[in-house]
Amino acid sequence: TDEEGDGVKDEVLEEMENVARARPLNDAMVKIHRSFLIAASLVLRKKLPVQLEDIPLLTPENFDDDSHSLFDENCLCRDAWTGSGGGSSVQGLTEKQREFLQGVIEAEVQEAMEGEGLKESLEVIYDLAVCWGSTKGVVKTIYVTVMWWNGRDVEVEEMVSGGLSGGIDAHVLMEEGVRIGCWRLQKLLEGFRREKGLKTILGALDADTTMYVKDVASKVEQKGGKGDTAKRKIVSVQATQHIVLHLLRYAKAADGAEGVDRVHALSILSNMLLDQSLKFLKRREAEAGR
Repeated sequence: TDEEGDGVKDEVLEEMENVARARPLNDAMVKIHRSFLIAASLVLRKKLPVQLEDIPLLTPENFDDDSHSLFDENCLCRDAWTGSGGGSSVQGLTEKQREFLQGVIEAEVQEAMEGEGLKESLEVIYDLAVCWGSTKGVVKTIYVTVMWWNGRDVEVEEMVSGGLSGGIDAHVLMEEGVRIGCWRLQKLLEGFRREKGLKTILGALDADTTMYVKDVASKVEQKGGKGDTAKRKIVSVQATQHIVLHLLRYAKAADGAEGVDRVHALSILSNMLLDQSLKFLKRREAEAGR
């Protein structure tokens, strides 16, 4: 490479080029360095509450940025990006990595991105997830659950009908979807208790299921909830039923018979609440027309 066209070679750059040609790249380290650059760009672009110096915590436990380079043949980076710094691995992601992706996607949802802008942004997030050893399906699933947390159920239904459901990760959907479903069902149960015309149905509900719903919802509240949904006082019964039906579709693939039984119980509960809500509205309409 000439410097400003005067024919003088950049000796440092030339040496780097020679090294690069002489030594093969370490694939694991390429992924780590690439993921760091992508994560850093997302932090800066989305103004995420993450310090750049914290990004190495998202890499494998045995990654030492002071000693490992792209050409380090002795790098012992694991294929599964796990370690004490990142928490347990879930579908190829450590807990910290998953939280980071959720934060990025949350920022996208808050910006209400659509069309090509959203598509391009998700492609960057897909790239990061793959560098971390995960899949596009996990990112799609996190995106769907973040949309649910933010009460954007209609858009999720449109995306599912448009083919986004292809590649959805059943395990991730079930884990977060059950939390969302239980949180919503608990809010509906609390609303029923306050309404004279509805609270009579509560005694007919399965006690074990309502206790399970309350327990899961309580843990969500302790963690602070997610997105705008946690701030809303009104929860749609019909939209919640749709979420539970989606979970029922993926339950067997994720958790087997036990998962199916648990989600089936939630489905019965949400269906009863929906049925009683519709009957209650009809009674009110009839009384108003007298």
